[in-house]
Amino acid sequence: MKRILISLLALILCVALVSCTSDLQEIKRTDYTLDKGGQVDGYDCAYGMEELMNILSGIYDYDGDIVEMGKDVVDPIVDFDDALLFKGEQYSLPVRIYYYLMAGLKTSGYIGTDYNTLLGDEEFWDSLYPDLAINFKDHSMKYGMQVCKDMVASMHAYKDFGYTPTNNDAVSFESVLSVFGSVDALNEFYAAYGMNDTLLKEYFKLNNIYMGLKDYLVGLSGEYYPNEEECKEYYYDECVYMHQIVFSYVYTNPDRYVLYKDEETIESLRKQGKELYAKIVDNPAMFERNQHLTQEADWEQNVQGYFYTPTEIQEELYDAYKKLMPGEITAIDTPIGYYIIKAVDKTDTSYHMNEDRVITSYCEKIYSDLISPYYDKFTLDTVQYERYSFDEILLLK
Repeated sequence: MKRILISLLALILCVALVSCTSDLQEIKRTDYTLDKGGQVDGYDCAYGMEELMNILSGIYDYDGDIVEMGKDVVDPIVDFDDALLFKGEQYSLPVRIYYYLMAGLKTSGYIGTDYNTLLGDEEFWDSLYPDLAINFKDHSMKYGMQVCKDMVASMHAYKDFGYTPTNNDAVSFESVLSVFGSVDALNEFYAAYGMNDTLLKEYFKLNNIYMGLKDYLVGLSGEYYPNEEECKEYYYDECVYMHQIVFSYVYTNPDRYVLYKDEETIESLRKQGKELYAKIVDNPAMFERNQHLTQEADWEQNVQGYFYTPTEIQEELYDAYKKLMPGEITAIDTPIGYYIIKAVDKTDTSYHMNEDRVITSYCEKIYSDLISPYYDKFTLDTVQYERYSFDEILLLK
């Protein structure tokens, strides 16, 4: 039973925004560098799942069928009150829930990846999100705020769309409570994140309606799930298919994009890109002849072209691409590299090669178009949003 409970806790940590481990600092991050495998949500430990489970087991006090939690709690580093982040006509979001959601996102980014152990903390958060000119810290804050907006909008919208919530939120809360064994133990642990049993129930309710409404609208059986013709139209009109030669201003460590810190290196790369582009302008055939100069290791696997949805690519590159006709070439100096790009003609064959990504991206757009009008139903308190810095948000222990 203990092994089952510990395995459940590991799954919760990797998959959900809830973490119930008592003291992850007991496990050195270098001891469990995550690599692709097949044990926990597609990942396994470098030295095996068995060893990790043994280490996790040693953290908990075991009594019968209950793993006693909440004994080695984290001290809060911020003062919480009952302030509201969003104030709405039908629903308002407490700052405490926002803080807790961000703690989950921060933990997910920090622990649920297979690269961060090779980077120092500061370098990890300041490294760049792949192919986007935004670092992990800013990306987490931006994504967290968007999730909060969509959650609050869902609370205003779900009745209008005829959606009836499930009771999954109650099931989720009871599952967490069963791990702690008592409300007092649960509250002791979550106090560091400004949460208690009442707010945790509210968070699960909020998340349940948010996720349920999204599936109700654009899930596989959703009313607004697009057909193939609509997806193809989105692909041809909005998605990116191009060749690219990149003189990158970032290096990988090992797969995190970290910006070169010296301007001399960046300027040298920029000069190489500009010189090659000048040759291509004079003779467009020079593009194909020099594709091997790109600093992307996977270019040979993308000889037919690189595919991106609109949200997977830097805004500067997307805007430059949208101005091109198939076969046309341009260059753009972005914050993370000098790009020479050539638009590729899209076909139904290339659509089917990327169909899953197209559908996912298009469903996200449809959902955004449906839910965004409800943003007018509430307002953001910017003072409360800026109240806690990213560094002050605790990792879930």
